[in-house]
Amino acid sequence: MTAPPGRRIRVVMVEHPGDGGVPRHVADLAAALDPGEFEVVVACPPQSSAWRELQARPDISLVAMPGDRDPAVAHPRTLSRLRQLIASADVVHAHSTIAGSLVRGLARIQGRTDRCVFTPHAWSFWSGGRARARIFQVAERRCAPWTGAIIAVSDAEMRAGLDAGIGHVGSYHVVPNGIDLDRFAAPWAGEDGPVVHIGRLARQKRPDLLIEAFRRLHPAEPGCRLVLAGEGPLRGSIETTIRDAGLGTAISVLGERDDVPAILAGARCLVLASDYEGCPISAIEGLAAGTPVVATAVGGTPEVVTDGVTGLLVPPRDPDALAAAIGALWRDPVLGRSLGGAGREHARERFSRDRMAQGTMQVYRGIVRSATPR
Repeated sequence: MTAPPGRRIRVVMVEHPGDGGVPRHVADLAAALDPGEFEVVVACPPQSSAWRELQARPDISLVAMPGDRDPAVAHPRTLSRLRQLIASADVVHAHSTIAGSLVRGLARIQGRTDRCVFTPHAWSFWSGGRARARIFQVAERRCAPWTGAIIAVSDAEMRAGLDAGIGHVGSYHVVPNGIDLDRFAAPWAGEDGPVVHIGRLARQKRPDLLIEAFRRLHPAEPGCRLVLAGEGPLRGSIETTIRDAGLGTAISVLGERDDVPAILAGARCLVLASDYEGCPISAIEGLAAGTPVVATAVGGTPEVVTDGVTGLLVPPRDPDALAAAIGALWRDPVLGRSLGGAGREHARERFSRDRMAQGTMQVYRGIVRSATPR
């Protein structure tokens, strides 16, 4: 039996923060679950892209959560709301570190940890120095026993968790991110387009490194243009850096956009300069659009982008290598078309939204089968 008799499996997804790839993942996952088998509730910030996309779905319930990237989400009213949601859920799925800590801590108090699923979306201990990493590792090890299942979005994410002593191999299920491939079906037409970065302007994504790489490339390729689509805390400093480097006519900062498929269809290549990634959605979107991808070989990125086949991989924190890879695609659109075509096929085979949903539904069914009766 995969569902309680006479009713659907009630899944509560808790998403925090409200920006970046996490809400994109949650929106795609919630929309792809079988509505005949699953009743879906999504708790997320009202400013989240997940909220904006799902509010038109009458079959998905939305519950407002704070959107701050800090402990403000631990407000008593929020905690009370989460306790009610956990009590009502057959499965509660927490996405990212803050949501994961709050949900699993409350579930422990309520005796419902076997109902909890957690997806890190890139481990918190990847984000800082050694001392900060140790603190996050201890916290994740503490929370792991309060988790019915951990869904890693890449093999690299699972291996990093196991290496850090978080859970055990039986705790993990690897389900790569998936997207709505139909949104990216337009033919690629980026031979004369700009280089594009799509993602948060935040430390993880290293837009500063990308700007430095572009500064080094630009004298040799003065016609090269760079477009940054995304919002984030580093936008002001990035715009200042661009202006001070005299690159204001060559680099554009667009802010958050809802026309990503069109931007990618007209891009010479997509670039990710990240310090760490779980399974980068923007890289998957680039593959799906037939756009060649240049990315740093970190975390789960090499599981998305195959060097020399669907894109070019470079070492992290190396602006010269990044500049060289961008320059190679800028000078050779034939290479770009070859990589992009292979990338589109790879995306169709491995990174569909339906494939992600099927893998996740299997985890949910297992949780319901093994959990203590409500």
